[in-house]
Amino acid sequence: GSERNGKSEEADGEREDGLFLPDSLKRDQYQSRPQPQVGINGVVLRRFEQVVKDLLPLVSPHYTKIPERPPSSSSSWPFDEIPSGARVRGNAKGQLKDGVRADRKEGQLRSMLQCVLSMVRTKEASLSKTSKTTTSSLRIVDFCGGTGHLAIPLALLLPQCEVVVVDLKATSLGFVHEKVRMIMGDQDNDKDEAVVYAKGAQVTQHEQVLRKCNGISNLYTFHGSIEAYEEPFDVGIALHACGEASDLVLRACGRVGASFCAAPCCVGKLNRNKLNPYIYHATAGNIPTVSYPQSSLLAKSNMTQDDWNDLARAADFTDGDQIRSTRNAARRTAKVLLEMDRLEYMKETYGYHTVLCRMDPWECTPKNDVLLGWLRDDLSPYPPGCGLEPDEECNRDIEVAQRHLFTQRAEEAQDGVDWSKEEELEIRTTIQECLISAKDEKDATYVFPKGLGRRKRKLIHYVAEQMQLRHWGTGSKDSTRT
Repeated sequence: GSERNGKSEEADGEREDGLFLPDSLKRDQYQSRPQPQVGINGVVLRRFEQVVKDLLPLVSPHYTKIPERPPSSSSSWPFDEIPSGARVRGNAKGQLKDGVRADRKEGQLRSMLQCVLSMVRTKEASLSKTSKTTTSSLRIVDFCGGTGHLAIPLALLLPQCEVVVVDLKATSLGFVHEKVRMIMGDQDNDKDEAVVYAKGAQVTQHEQVLRKCNGISNLYTFHGSIEAYEEPFDVGIALHACGEASDLVLRACGRVGASFCAAPCCVGKLNRNKLNPYIYHATAGNIPTVSYPQSSLLAKSNMTQDDWNDLARAADFTDGDQIRSTRNAARRTAKVLLEMDRLEYMKETYGYHTVLCRMDPWECTPKNDVLLGWLRDDLSPYPPGCGLEPDEECNRDIEVAQRHLFTQRAEEAQDGVDWSKEEELEIRTTIQECLISAKDEKDATYVFPKGLGRRKRKLIHYVAEQMQLRHWGTGSKDSTRT
């Protein structure tokens, strides 16, 4: 509601429904920050926005351009180089018939593949220079690899490398073998594959969990957890390993000195108020395996556990329609900060060179951040001597959040950073019409309908403040009215 200043006889802190952010509400909502901060247009920042604002000067997040595709590759690369049965798109069992979903999934796979292939090229080049004998094949491990959407194309594109799919679900891995038989036209051969390592040694420790795929001789599956896979490997990859699983993948790479390429997802599960997203017990007595924040860089900020939880909740951004818009830039920046914490940890603990990049196109998934890491300059997935080129388009997304959060940058703000002028005019007109129609009433109050959403309510409060009107919110979370 809104009413003219001075028309109510009630004190600011004594209203039954409360004014907008009275002192008592400020204390409850911002436990670690008693004085709420203000961003552009005088809007009081939400708790996660205050955390983002505090971290940005300390962390300085930034994006690097994703490694380029192989020279002279076609627009349909790499799927024009593998059998149709190995693609996501199609009518066979396990394939996607929906063209939009298939395009998005293949966009994710293409981005991961171009990163991994760049890493493999530099790895092989480095080995060929240092080894006096024939270069042994590289081992790539696809953690949380599911039914092999990424691993199968990778094994076909890199026949000189071993590719191992690691997953907890036996049914998913079983389908990897079934899919390979369908792709290679050997559907009648459903016997168990030989349990051997491609290096030539017989398996002794994991005889029941490692299987070789018939038809694609360099492809293997491993039934077990991330930490259960104890063999050495050269490149570790993970496409949308959920919550803590991405951190376990990075640490597994760190233990053996492998390069990594990971696209995390479900960062909301890093909220310590949630159950462990990787271990599932029937009793629900799950125990977290990673403490956050991981890096000493973020630890210096003195952020509380509540701060971290708010950051993780806000960072779990899933609205694909807003990926390139200015809306929710602060939430996307919150996710960037979580990913920077992961990369800083890998730098501090294992000495990695790291970059953060985005899938191309962004629209293939809202969870489009890709983390890359390698241990030596000669193992970089980027061409030697070219340096790391900033991704200016991605970095502008962070700048949008900065302009929204830092009042000293208000003069730099573009239209639409928080809301458009048209939206502001619409609210202002509505309030003015209310004032005109109720000009003779002592305590005129206009109540906006519920269900407008947090962003629109913030706009209403901003306009009312500019018009020197009293304004407040009332109601529960799902039925808040202003």
